[in-house]
Amino acid sequence: MSSLLCHRCGAVASSDAPVENPRPPPGTRYGVLSKSNEAPLDSEAAAVQLEISKTDTRLEYLATEITRLRARLKQLEEEHVSSSRYHSQNKAILSPLRRLPPEILGEIFSWTIPSLAECWDRERIRITDSPWSLTHVSRRWRAVAISNPSLWSLVAISYQSDIDPTWAYPLSMIETQIERAQKLNIFFGGCETIDCRPQVDAFQCLAKYSSRWEQLMLDLTSDLVPLLAGLRNRVPLLQTLSIQWNEEEGPEGVQSIDCFQNAPCLVDVGVRNDSRPITFLFPPYQLTHYDADGHWEVHRGILRQSPTLVEARITIPLEDEALSDFGGTINLLFLRRLFVSYPAILTSLRFPALEELAMDAMDDDDRAILADVELSIVRSASLRKLCFSGCPDAHRLVEILKNYPSIIELAIVIDTPACSYMALGLMQLLTRSIEVGSEAVVPELRRLTFGCSEEGWINRDAYLKMVTSHWNADHRALESASLLLDPGLDPDAAKILDLNKFREEGLDLLLLEGENATKVMDTWLCWTL
Repeated sequence: MSSLLCHRCGAVASSDAPVENPRPPPGTRYGVLSKSNEAPLDSEAAAVQLEISKTDTRLEYLATEITRLRARLKQLEEEHVSSSRYHSQNKAILSPLRRLPPEILGEIFSWTIPSLAECWDRERIRITDSPWSLTHVSRRWRAVAISNPSLWSLVAISYQSDIDPTWAYPLSMIETQIERAQKLNIFFGGCETIDCRPQVDAFQCLAKYSSRWEQLMLDLTSDLVPLLAGLRNRVPLLQTLSIQWNEEEGPEGVQSIDCFQNAPCLVDVGVRNDSRPITFLFPPYQLTHYDADGHWEVHRGILRQSPTLVEARITIPLEDEALSDFGGTINLLFLRRLFVSYPAILTSLRFPALEELAMDAMDDDDRAILADVELSIVRSASLRKLCFSGCPDAHRLVEILKNYPSIIELAIVIDTPACSYMALGLMQLLTRSIEVGSEAVVPELRRLTFGCSEEGWINRDAYLKMVTSHWNADHRALESASLLLDPGLDPDAAKILDLNKFREEGLDLLLLEGENATKVMDTWLCWTL
């Protein structure tokens, strides 16, 4: 049997391959039998049997060919994989990554580090996360990653999930990460309702290196409180501290926390304490940033020993809002940015250098709120920006803007359906306050900024008309406008195009949604820690 080589695939084709039998033409006796249940005659059965025999031979040949071709295909696929791997290896030798200086490679590595939110949400330390994964690519990558301490500085541990904490945070991995770091940013979430032993062990492990802490965010538990005493005079680099507890009664038996009183570099402090007053002692005449939830008694003690504050966020529980005596005036001569959840406390603060004032405007007594605003404007010749979480009475607010032209920026965060309706009225009133050809009622407003959370809504037509009226005014003062929306509240494409027209004319326009919008609104409300 002779054979031929296929000019396309190289397969061997036999010249003696059985030829496929031609099918009998339609209308013949065979065609009738094949399309009916009629029994054949003996002579017809012999002919059909002969056809079956021929077809058997053909099928056997085809099965053999299929097996052979499959084997050949497998051989070619394996060769393709091998050649591709060899090809990639050769290309890798010429890869520009091999020629990157370690400093550039380290900078690239820094962009792979998970954010704090991602670290906080994950349920365990995993070697598949950066920077751990970087050490498993090559010897060079491992050397660069290990020699870059900043990649290892963030240590985030949370015991507030259902996973077994003894497996989620093995001490050996914590120790290894700390050894590779230089300065440390510690985020530790304790939990009262699970086994305290792993939490205590992990915190003690971290505390051994407290001399390298630059930042500490701590969710405190009763079992962790005794360990704080060991930090006294052992945090020389600590700059930022945020400490909180979520239990209604707070850590049992705790009257004060003073272990950070002598921290020489501590300037940013955050306190979350909605339970009962606990005395905090921080380095006097040193703090520049303060962000705290707690009773006014706690705030007052800290503020009195912190006259150098530049930025403060003061939130008090509802029960404190019944207070009428706030304990005398507190001088904050360097304060530039301030948020208060209860505007009445403004009467007890003196801040001649204040530039930005933000507050909750959810009280039923709008007159009292705006009276406190007026007092603040009078007390600070530098005040330029007002921000409200919620929306006060529109007519009274516009009257204040008219009477105090030093206010050049207004920001409103819409966070409830009721606030949405009030904000609509404000936008309509601000639109009517600009009359082409006549003197504007609020001539000095240069920045109009509106943000909306997922619980509120914003009328885009009213917003567009407001911006349009101020931008087209004869005596234009408007320089910038912002519209910030939570996810799912995307501004209409048509409205964006209309606003972009003003951007082309010179308006500083900011349109954001989702996480980026939330971050900007947080800065309006002095969320900094």
